[in-house]
Amino acid sequence: LSKDAEVVPSVLREFSAPVRLEYSPPLSDDRLAFLMAYDTDSFNRWEAAQKLAMKVVLAAAAESSSGAELSEPPVALMEAFGKTLASAGTTDNSLLAYTLALPALSELSDAMPVPVDPLALVAARKHVKKALATTHHDA
Repeated sequence: LSKDAEVVPSVLREFSAPVRLEYSPPLSDDRLAFLMAYDTDSFNRWEAAQKLAMKVVLAAAAESSSGAELSEPPVALMEAFGKTLASAGTTDNSLLAYTLALPALSELSDAMPVPVDPLALVAARKHVKKALATTHHDA
């Protein structure tokens, strides 16, 4: 690493109590993707994956609600998903499976602005899931 490399913090490592940490400003997609792909703390890796996927699915749901055609998920998510898949066997695979799972519809609907459009939410989640599966079908 160069001395000018950007630092991406991995906080609350091995912390066991329930804590909700809000970054101000929120972490960028690139930082979340970096943590998802490379963090050595399994919980932080899972949390970064959930936050990034949440942002992507909610953005797609907003597109779907407006009647727009759904765009492809960001490259940051697609690449981080691939790097996470490639780490299979080097970490606990059960924790890896949680990291690769998209947020549940209940969590997504809680984060979606009111009024919640359940059809758009389902369509958006399915779209992101299909894009990830299509891109990484050989992994």
